[in-house]
Amino acid sequence: MRNLPKETAKRITEQSYYKAIKGDQLDRLIAWQLTDAAYNHGNKQAVKFLQRAIGFTGKAVDGLIGPKTLEAVAAMDKNDVVLLFNAERLEFFTNLRIWQTFGKGWARRIVVNLRYAAADN
Repeated sequence: MRNLPKETAKRITEQSYYKAIKGDQLDRLIAWQLTDAAYNHGNKQAVKFLQRAIGFTGKAVDGLIGPKTLEAVAAMDKNDVVLLFNAERLEFFTNLRIWQTFGKGWARRIVVNLRYAAADN
C-alpha cells in the first residue's frame, strides 16, 4: 500500500466507495462522511448507518442506497444527518468487543470527521 500511487488510490476510492454509495447524488458534506465510513466499514454497513441516522428502522435498513434513502436524506438538514450519522458510527464502534483495544483510534477518527464537517459547513 505504501507504494500505491496517489492517483491509483484516488481512483479506487472513487470507484469502489464514492460512486458505489452514490456520493454524486448526495450533498458533499454527507458524501464525504459516507465515503469515509464505506472505506472503514464497507459500503453496505456505511449505508446502514446513514439509514438509521435518517430514521429508517427494521427491514428499511437494508444497506442499499436507493431513491427512498436519497429522498429522506435530502429532506433533512445536512448537519443533522452528519451528526446522527457519526453517532451511529460511534455507537457501532463502542459495541465491538475490541473497543478496548482500538476504541481510542476509532473515536479520534470520528472527532476528525466532525471537525471536517464543521469546517466544510
